[in-house]
Amino acid sequence: MLTVQTSYRPVVELWEPMPRTPAHVGWVAVSEHQQRNAPDMPWAEVIHPGIPVGKHPLPASHAGPCVYLGPLLERHGAGLALEAAHRAGRPIVLAGTQQCPRAIAYTEVELRPRLADDDELLETVSPQERWELLASACCLVAPLHPQVPYSLEVVEAMAYGTPVVTMVGTVGAELVSHGLSGLVVSDPVLLPEAIGKAERLDPARIRAHAISRYDDRGMVSAYEWLLTQLLTTGGPDARSADAITRSDGSARWAPAPIARTG
Repeated sequence: MLTVQTSYRPVVELWEPMPRTPAHVGWVAVSEHQQRNAPDMPWAEVIHPGIPVGKHPLPASHAGPCVYLGPLLERHGAGLALEAAHRAGRPIVLAGTQQCPRAIAYTEVELRPRLADDDELLETVSPQERWELLASACCLVAPLHPQVPYSLEVVEAMAYGTPVVTMVGTVGAELVSHGLSGLVVSDPVLLPEAIGKAERLDPARIRAHAISRYDDRGMVSAYEWLLTQLLTTGGPDARSADAITRSDGSARWAPAPIARTG
């Protein structure tokens, strides 16, 4: 049986061995950003993970604080988000998604002492709590680690019509449509200004962007298309125009691009 494999972690840090069976025809990247970070992987396609956007309704308003949702660690941008919100004159909720000794230490030494009176720090949140935070936030501040291959937090925020402020060089720049569903900046010093501008974006258009690109029905259709192509062509052993050549002269099999809308 022909198989493909998807990893939601940075593939440069994968510790399980890559499958070597003849039936394994490659990997599905969860973003072009992940694909670029591991150019030597045998990629078969890029398919963004989807969510049931219909279960994330558009709220009446986004009058809440800024929200940072992610690991409470320096390289993931928790400190940058806190500083940017303060410089923008906004309160912020720092909500953790990954408890570990390093996160606890960074929280207690670097984050908690810098909290303003209106800020809130939540070391972990339940799924319901994260959705409530994203739905009411004035914006999601998502600096993101450069090796993070995908961000469900960004996608869920946009499903609620919440604008996202993120950084060039991260997967956020791929997921967010600059000026439509959020703002993508090239330098952390620009984050405070972007927070103010993001609040003026239209929540309905932000949500429409999420529906057009990240609804789970589109993801299912993309996988169905890919698997149909694998079964039709026979995978990498098929001698057809679907074989493309790497710069070193070796070939890998790759399906034709999936037509996407939105």
